[in-house]
Amino acid sequence: MRRSIAAGLAVVLLAPAACRPTAEVAEPVPVTPAPDALAATEPLPAETAAPAPPPPAAPATAASPPPPPPAPSTAAGPGPPPPATPAALGAELARVELAVRDPATPAAGLPALGLAQQVGYRQLAANPGWRPEVLRSVPAPLHGAVIANADAEALLASMHVRRPTTLPKWRIVAPPPADTVLAAHQAAAREIGVPWEVLAAIHLVETRMGRIRGTSTAGAKGPMQFLPATWAQYGAGGDIEDLTAASKAAARLLKRNGINGNPRSAVWSYNHSYAYVDGVLAYAATMRANERAFFGYHGWQVFYRHANGDLLLPEGWSGV
Repeated sequence: MRRSIAAGLAVVLLAPAACRPTAEVAEPVPVTPAPDALAATEPLPAETAAPAPPPPAAPATAASPPPPPPAPSTAAGPGPPPPATPAALGAELARVELAVRDPATPAAGLPALGLAQQVGYRQLAANPGWRPEVLRSVPAPLHGAVIANADAEALLASMHVRRPTTLPKWRIVAPPPADTVLAAHQAAAREIGVPWEVLAAIHLVETRMGRIRGTSTAGAKGPMQFLPATWAQYGAGGDIEDLTAASKAAARLLKRNGINGNPRSAVWSYNHSYAYVDGVLAYAATMRANERAFFGYHGWQVFYRHANGDLLLPEGWSGV
C-alpha cells in the first residue's frame, strides 16, 4: 500500500458552501506623513533685507509611466464564488463543459474554464438536492459527465473528516502544459498496456496534475505520489519526481494488479479506499467518453480542507 497526499492529507477535497470562510483581509491603515518642520527665523531688518530672487523655472518633466499591474495574489483564500442557485449552476456547467469539449476553444482559455468547472462541481456535490434542477439546464449528452464529476467530488470528500488547523508544507506550482501531461500518460499506457485515463485521473487526484510539490505525511513523493519503497519496486530506476517515469511506474503497478480485468481492485492497490477508487474511476470514465474532458481537469486547482473552511492554494503559494 502506498499512502499519498490524497490519502494522508486533506487535499483538494470539498466542504459544504456554508463552511466557506469569509475573505476578511485586513486593509492597510493609510499613514499621513507629518508636515515638514518650518524653521523659525527672525526677519531681516528692513534696511538690510535683500529682495527675494525670482523662483527658478520648474524643469520640464516627462509624464510618469502608469504603475505596473498588481502581481497575482499567492495568499490562500476561499476561491471564486460558486453559482448560488441550481439554475445558475446548471447554466454554468453547460457553458464550461461545452467549451472544454469544443476543439475550437483556444488553449489559453482552458485553465479558467477548468477552474470554473471545478468550482461548479464542488457546489453540486455540496448540494445534492440541486441535481434534478441542474440537469434540466444541461444538455442531455452532458448528463453522464455532470453526474460522474459530482459523484467523484462527494466520494473524495467523504475520505476526510478531520480538518487540520495548519496549512501543509507544500509548494503550489504551475503544472506542465496539458499536451505534455496527456502525452506522458498516453505513452505510458501504450508501453505498459493500461488505460491512460486511469493514469490521468490518479494524477488529478494525487497532485492536481503536478501542482502540488511536497511529501505526504507518510513520505510519498512525486507527481503520482509513491512511497520510496514502492518506487523501488515499480520505478525502474527512474526519478520519482519525473512525470514520465512516475506515469510508467503507476502503469506497472496497475498492470500487475489486474487493471484490465478488475479496475476497482487495481486502483484499490494504489489507495486502500473504495471512495478513492470510485472517484478515480468516475474521472477516468469521463475522459474515456470524451478525451477533451482531460483539458478541463488540467485546469483544476488545489483546494485545501482547513479547519477555517476550504482554501484555494493558488499557483505560487508556499507553505515551506
